[in-house]
Amino acid sequence: MDQRPTVRAARISLLTLLAMLLVTGCGSGRDQNVPEISVRDAWARPVSAGGHGAVYLVIENAGGADSLLSASSEVAQVVEPHETLHGEGVVQMSPLDTVPIPAQGRVIFEPAGKHLMLVDLKENLEPGDTFPLLLEFDRHAPITVSVIVRQ
Repeated sequence: MDQRPTVRAARISLLTLLAMLLVTGCGSGRDQNVPEISVRDAWARPVSAGGHGAVYLVIENAGGADSLLSASSEVAQVVEPHETLHGEGVVQMSPLDTVPIPAQGRVIFEPAGKHLMLVDLKENLEPGDTFPLLLEFDRHAPITVSVIVRQ
């Protein structure tokens, strides 16, 4: 009995399998260095037009490190990342140029901590209102979130 066809078929199958592995890669197909950003729990307190407000939210990153570069919204003239600093009985708000988002980590924007300052509001923010907020990152595509106004 001639085994050449069986050996030849096995070689072709092996070469096909190797070619498929080279094309698709051997890993999970996910580059751990690419940021995978999601944003949740975006909210702001009520405030009158002309005043300043703040947005609080959580940025989660399931991938590589990134940075929040800027934010903007149609409800404010300017949106600036800020951090509240506590020291020697004094509380100060300090603007942040960027906000690092660690790989496989999260950044929490919360009262008395990091927040996105809404400067010179163009309209009243009333409980139940929502408004869009655009977040721009160094590496990840921009994300628009809906911010809810609540107490």
